Amino acid sequence: MTTLDDVTTLGPQAQGEVRERLLQTARDLRPLLREHAGESERNRRLAENTERALRESGLFQATAPRRSGGAGGDVRTLIELSAEISRGDSSAGWVAFIANTTAFGVGLFPDDVRELVDGPDPRNVAISQFAPGGTAEKVDGGYRINGKWGFASGCYQAQWTLNAFLVLDAEGQPSEVRWALMPLADMRIEDTWYVVGMAGTGSNTLVAEDLFVEDRCTLDLETFMGTAVFPIWHEDETSYRASLNSLACLGLCGPLLGMAEAAWDFTTENLGKGRPVSYWAYSDRRDAPSYRLALADARVAIDAGRMHLLRSADEMD
Repeated sequence: MTTLDDVTTLGPQAQGEVRERLLQTARDLRPLLREHAGESERNRRLAENTERALRESGLFQATAPRRSGGAGGDVRTLIELSAEISRGDSSAGWVAFIANTTAFGVGLFPDDVRELVDGPDPRNVAISQFAPGGTAEKVDGGYRINGKWGFASGCYQAQWTLNAFLVLDAEGQPSEVRWALMPLADMRIEDTWYVVGMAGTGSNTLVAEDLFVEDRCTLDLETFMGTAVFPIWHEDETSYRASLNSLACLGLCGPLLGMAEAAWDFTTENLGKGRPVSYWAYSDRRDAPSYRLALADARVAIDAGRMHLLRSADEMD
């Protein structure tokens, strides 16, 4: 895991150095990720070797607060890292994106709540589902929550989850939406993730039954959307004043960028074998103008997507 001696805000140069170390770790893991990608798909959850490598290297905690043992990465780090991991295994990159988005969300909580998540082990993973799949009644000191949340990517790797829920009033009508940080040990996983692709994300359904969550472990809509003054627990943690909602929307493009790069890798590797074009005069498809034009179009599209995505990330940072 990336660690630094101080916990002050990282300047652009230091942030870039941290990001490059994380990215190099992901590049070094690419052969392992590709080796076990098929196993993850068959088992409908990340392969044990993949999970261990990502957890032990700190890549699930790239955007977690540095006070909690993470790298304190910014939005650009989230996007570039999830893209690099996805270049090796799309399911692994998606789970890493979810884990790091949620790690950023944990940065919105005060130290005592962060301690619940990362105190027992800085490599603990939190995931999230932002659609309000549950309802709750307000009780003394917190909320009593019931509900189901589908598409819980990374549920087998996680110890915590940050989920949206609707608070019901005395008449049983929704009065507000909030997000609750809940331990997976107190929830149930329904095995619902049967899909053709991205099966390795293990995106099953989480179930909560009469689960009590303290007030301090919940976020309001204004904080989540970034439309209110953020609670600033530490003046040096400027990154966590960004909108979690906007970060998640932009960040989900990171794994897609990595998948596009992986498709490029596999295509160019196959072309490198010098095979002929069937039913045509080209003994080596690399000599065919149609192939060259298609490659050029693909490369321009990938590069343009990366440029716009990273420029948006830099603006947010």
